[in-house]
Amino acid sequence: MKFSFAKCQVHIWLRCKDDPSIEATMSNIEYDNNSNRTYRTIIDTGSTTTTVPYYLRKKMSNGRFGWSTHFFLATGYGAGTKMNRVSKRWEICIGDGTNWSEWVETMELAKEDFRKY
Repeated sequence: MKFSFAKCQVHIWLRCKDDPSIEATMSNIEYDNNSNRTYRTIIDTGSTTTTVPYYLRKKMSNGRFGWSTHFFLATGYGAGTKMNRVSKRWEICIGDGTNWSEWVETMELAKEDFRKY
C-alpha cells in the first residue's frame, strides 16, 4: 500500500486572544531558511501542554507579546530543552489550510527558547 503525505497535511493556526492581530499559521512541514532547519507539526492528544516551535513565534507580528520571559526545562520528548510558557490567553485550531476546526482557548502552551544559556 502506498501512503500519500499530501492527503495528511495538518496545519495549525495560533492567535493571541487578547490581541487577535498577533497570529501565525504553520503547515505540517516547513523549512526555515534563516536557521536552516525543518519544523514539523506533531499533535500529541495525550500531552498536557501544546508545544510550538520557536519558528512559529518568529512568524508573528509581535513575537514576544504573550510569552513569559522565564523558561523551564522540558521533560519527556524534548528533555532538557529550554521552553517558555504563555503569559496571555491563546487560541489554537487545526485544519487542512482551507477548512479549520473551532478555536480552542489554552493557557497550556509553550515554545522552544533559543536564547543563549
